[in-house]
Amino acid sequence: MIYGMDVQVRECTEADSEKLAHFYNKYQYGPIKYGYPLNKQDIKQLFRERKIQLYLIAEYENEIIASLLFSSLSGQRAAVSDGTWAGFFLIHPEFRSGNIPDKLFAYAIKNLIQQDIKYIDTEVNPEDKVAMALYKRVGLYQTSRSYIDYDGYLNLRSYLPYVINYLLDAFKPIISKSDQDIWLSRGWKTVRGLKSLRSIQSNAITRNGIEVVKYAINLGAKDVNCWVDIKSEKITEVETEQVRFTSYILEGNNLIVGEKIHICYVYENHFSNPIEASITSKIGDDYLIDLKKTFYPNKKYEWEEVITVTKEIEGELVTKLKAKELELTVHFGVTIANPLEVNVANHPKLINGKESACIVNVKNNSLDRLIYKLFIQQGNPKILDFKPLEKHQICIIEPGEIKIHPILLNPKKIGITNMIFSAVSHQNKSIGELKTIIPIHAHGRNHVYETEEYLVLENMYITVQISKITGCLYIYDLRKQQLLVKEAWPDLDYPFLNAVKEPKVNELSWAIKSDSCFEIIHKATRLKRSIRFLSDKIVQIKDFAKEGKYIKIYPWCMLYDAKMTVPLKIGLVSKPMVYGEYPYALHDYEFVNQFDLPSHPDMYERNYTLFESQNINIGFIWKGNIERILFGLRWMPAVIFTRNDKEKCITKTHYYTLCSRDSKDEVEEIYNDITSHTSKFISNKIPYSIETDQFHIINENGEFYIHGSLKNLFSSILKGKLTLVFPQIPYEQHLFIQDIDSISNFDFEFNGKVKWSKAHYATLTYQDDLNGNTITKNIYLFPKGRNELTYNEKKQEYLVQNNVLDIMIKVNQSSKITEFMYKDKEILKEKSALNSYNFLPGLMIPTVQSCTPDCKEDLSINSIHLKNSANSVVVKENTYREFIHQVFCQSNESKVRYTTVFDLPILQVQMKNLQKEKMKASVFHLFWEKKGKTKIKKIYYWQNGEQNTLIPNDKQRKIYLDKKVILELSNGLYVSILALSHNTKCFIYEWPKKGIQIGIYDNQNEFYDADIRFNIAVGETLLDSEYFSQILLEGNMT
Repeated sequence: MIYGMDVQVRECTEADSEKLAHFYNKYQYGPIKYGYPLNKQDIKQLFRERKIQLYLIAEYENEIIASLLFSSLSGQRAAVSDGTWAGFFLIHPEFRSGNIPDKLFAYAIKNLIQQDIKYIDTEVNPEDKVAMALYKRVGLYQTSRSYIDYDGYLNLRSYLPYVINYLLDAFKPIISKSDQDIWLSRGWKTVRGLKSLRSIQSNAITRNGIEVVKYAINLGAKDVNCWVDIKSEKITEVETEQVRFTSYILEGNNLIVGEKIHICYVYENHFSNPIEASITSKIGDDYLIDLKKTFYPNKKYEWEEVITVTKEIEGELVTKLKAKELELTVHFGVTIANPLEVNVANHPKLINGKESACIVNVKNNSLDRLIYKLFIQQGNPKILDFKPLEKHQICIIEPGEIKIHPILLNPKKIGITNMIFSAVSHQNKSIGELKTIIPIHAHGRNHVYETEEYLVLENMYITVQISKITGCLYIYDLRKQQLLVKEAWPDLDYPFLNAVKEPKVNELSWAIKSDSCFEIIHKATRLKRSIRFLSDKIVQIKDFAKEGKYIKIYPWCMLYDAKMTVPLKIGLVSKPMVYGEYPYALHDYEFVNQFDLPSHPDMYERNYTLFESQNINIGFIWKGNIERILFGLRWMPAVIFTRNDKEKCITKTHYYTLCSRDSKDEVEEIYNDITSHTSKFISNKIPYSIETDQFHIINENGEFYIHGSLKNLFSSILKGKLTLVFPQIPYEQHLFIQDIDSISNFDFEFNGKVKWSKAHYATLTYQDDLNGNTITKNIYLFPKGRNELTYNEKKQEYLVQNNVLDIMIKVNQSSKITEFMYKDKEILKEKSALNSYNFLPGLMIPTVQSCTPDCKEDLSINSIHLKNSANSVVVKENTYREFIHQVFCQSNESKVRYTTVFDLPILQVQMKNLQKEKMKASVFHLFWEKKGKTKIKKIYYWQNGEQNTLIPNDKQRKIYLDKKVILELSNGLYVSILALSHNTKCFIYEWPKKGIQIGIYDNQNEFYDADIRFNIAVGETLLDSEYFSQILLEGNMT
């Protein structure tokens, strides 16, 4: 540290751009670490693009020695309307142990309060203990709302500006001007520090049954304590030398309609004289009390109100105390739910004339056993018929239990209908209800409708949703039930305010123009967005504004395993989308590690980009007068459009298209069609299918028998060849088919003898002679045999043995796997040493416990263990075939199915999220320690279909993968992990000095229930391990 310093803190301006760029480059802050030194123009662009609340620098001898920025954006996150993001926090190394942070934050808090800023958010690397301590010291705390983003950074929030502003308003009549100046000038320095500043554990505590953070403010002889309720993010209790005041619900903040609750009020008066006060209290819009009361000195007053809650609410208990001397308001966030929760487990894609099953779940949220009937109403019987598939109408449901009701839906006519599922008690009262909209599809027809949260445009292949709150756009592939694209509401002119990951709230109006188009208007900017289908697989988005010069769009590709192809004038550039920690986000898009693309539009041969994954390909096309094209780490290019001087308005158009296998040629053809104003969009359909049982028996001597039928759905005769192939051995059989009449079946059979140890699966392929089209079906062959299941009542453990694998499942610990063995060799084993590792609270490794990414985030893993789980294990043996064994484990949070097959070194895991409203995604964690017999020597992983190799090097890093990873263990075994379900992905996280974490995660969306399904296979060679992991690839055996 340099002593005797004369350090000045001031607000910087655009004139400081060159000095700021030099400062960041000199101390290796930002993209210079990746070969992109900042220049004067970069910082000027920052001033132009960001809405900056405050940009501070500290100077010593006319040199910048520190900076701190508060703005409306951070890494594609928009701040809340009364909040700000803190970033660009850098201090000269020789000044880091001094009082520079004090000066910066003291100046900042006062200024931000004057701007009516209540909340400060920031991101910090949880492994950086010095930074964690600094942020927590100035009042930025970690709570259950905190999350670790895909780049490995932890979100922290400070409520200090809100708390200080609250106190200044509440005690305004009695606070002297000098005290007000002290509170504002000292800012964060008034806060008493936490005990464990460097810990990544939550800083929240439990008070009156709810999660709160405490701000203990020291004002010399005067102390003030405030407790902020994390659910409502407002003050729930305040204590000063004159008063203490709070109100809370004794039963907690999660209540049930019909429940009797006790609302407790506490007031302590330490004024020297009695005070006359009026007190009002309400939950939602319903007033509970409205009274006047005299409070005498040095007395504590406690009283309660007993009420019965009568309706669903997501809101607050708000209590106001108003007197001449002060005015206090305390909040208590509360959720009041119906006793029974009704939801549709799978949203079926209904096609006119084709029956489909729908699963309706009813969950008992109460602590009582309930009796109910499920009633179903639908708005238009001419469009849809339904029939419950269960015999019993009266149901008895235990606390926490989920009842499953299968419903058969029979679409009769194209259109949209409303359905209401009501759980009605024996007193004929509705105790649970779900209202939903059901569209019935047909080829060539579109639907436009509204839900409570979204505007929806839908056809047979694509669903487009627009959030009514933010204007954020979501595009789903209905066939694969997968989210493809996410796009924030566009910006009109500088500064840019919108963001994709945490979208900004926008005030919008809308109108439905036809069955394939709707329009949305931003009330403040008057920017109008029109969205329509150009064809079955092409979405067109037009933006128009009479005023303004620039429009910026924010598309994100949601295919995490995609390869990106960009048509530059120098040729096509194709590379995998980049993952890992982003090097810098000055403009959120420009700086891209290992994949530097130009921003000038003249460098591009065509205005499109293609994104290809193993299953889905997306084309993104844009038209307009382009200023800049900005690529990012894993997203489509953000494009800034401009209006030239001759145009009276600004307009632009962009498109999303689903592509087939020959994606490059198809997107090029669509681009040419769009730019030449034609509309030749053709979709190919294969009108035949192979129907056969997925599972067959193979004897120990290798004899097999396979039978099925080939269905001709075409209007003419089929002629071709049906081939059976065992991929692992040189074996083929052919059937030559002369004629299959229109709309008829051809029955076939194959039998023979093969080497059974390499014949666990085969493929059936039909190739048509007329047009060359082919279809393929996988089938699986298993030996006869029975698995063994034993239960140790003392240890409360189940042991599953299938002749090669031993799997131990602990009943009383969320039914997690505690041991996984292969022929007496250890693969995974729970170790008590893991409990001391520096993971987030609630993370159990290895475990089947669901974890809760923040619902607004993609690839954000924050494991919060839900408490009070009543766990139970239900075991069903040989539920599908004699050689297949399944164990079902269910808790309040999740239902897990473990499947093993006799004599095969493979375990299939399917985890179903039972807390969809609380947990928008689930994660299955596996962990290998750095040391021991099962430590990982090498990892083989795939990105965009290309194999890569990773050798552990004891450095923190995170890698997102395709659906497959193979581990080479130190005991000579290989372990393959293959994800099976649509949205299931994998990641590798290396923790320094700890080990390797493999995460298998799944994000639920509007159509998909976030089921995780994957295979773990063991082999004595890499090829064997990979081969066995593909067994049960289609794997739905229930």
